Amino acid sequence: MEGSKQRRRPKTSIVTTLQRDLKSHNNDHWSTSLHSINDFDQLRDIAQNRSDWKHLTQAIIYRSTQAETSVDVAAEGH
Repeated sequence: MEGSKQRRRPKTSIVTTLQRDLKSHNNDHWSTSLHSINDFDQLRDIAQNRSDWKHLTQAIIYRSTQAETSVDVAAEGH
């Protein structure tokens, strides 16, 4: 096929994964983006506090399972 581009899988990095996960957990206490060094510093501070890190990761897991459930329900409806 001349002139057609091959589709490639998008590159996944730790930054894009963290941004996606943090965006799914919208909380006023934590930044929802990783655009600056301050955002990474904030995430590092959260990771150093076991309670905060546990709360953040549990919330991300909960929201991701909710999203998967809603996708499964929508697929069953078709």
